Amino acid sequence: MVTTLTSGCETVSNVSEIIINPEPTIIQQPLIEQSVCRDSAPSILTVNYIDGVGVSSYQWYQSTVCDNTDLATPIVSANSASFTPPTDVIGSVYYFVVLEFTEGCSSIVSDCALVNVGEIPSIDDVTQTVCSSSSFSVTPTNGGVSTVLTWCQTPRFIHGL
Repeated sequence: MVTTLTSGCETVSNVSEIIINPEPTIIQQPLIEQSVCRDSAPSILTVNYIDGVGVSSYQWYQSTVCDNTDLATPIVSANSASFTPPTDVIGSVYYFVVLEFTEGCSSIVSDCALVNVGEIPSIDDVTQTVCSSSSFSVTPTNGGVSTVLTWCQTPRFIHGL
C-alpha cells in the first residue's frame, strides 16, 4: 500500500517480485604470461565466468602495456571465450577480454595476459672438444640466451664381417 502525504490518498499495488542475481565473476583468467618463438603455436587464452544474467558477449583487446581499461584496440573477430594470439610478429603484447551481458549486469574485464614472441634461435656450427659427460655453452647468433648443452656419449659396437 502506498500513501501520499499531501492528499492522504492510498493506493494498493499488485504484488511485485524482485530477483537479485549475483554479479558475474570471471573464474578462469587467461594465462598470465607465455613466451613463444615466432610462427609457433601459442597457448590459447581462455576465460570462464559464473553468475550474471542474460547472454554474454566477448571482445578481446590488445595493448603494449597492461591496461585493461584501454578499449582503443579491439581485435577484429575475437568474440568468443577463447582467443589464439598471433605469433607472426616479434614483440610483447598484452591481451584481455571484456564480457558484456544482455540483461543489465555490469560488464566484467579479465586480467592481462602477456605474450612474448621471440626469434627462433639460430646457432652456427659449433666445434668444441669435450670429454664424455661434459658440458659446454652456445649462444644463438641472432640474440637470445646462452644455453648449456651436455654431451652424452652412447657406446656403439661395430661388428666386423
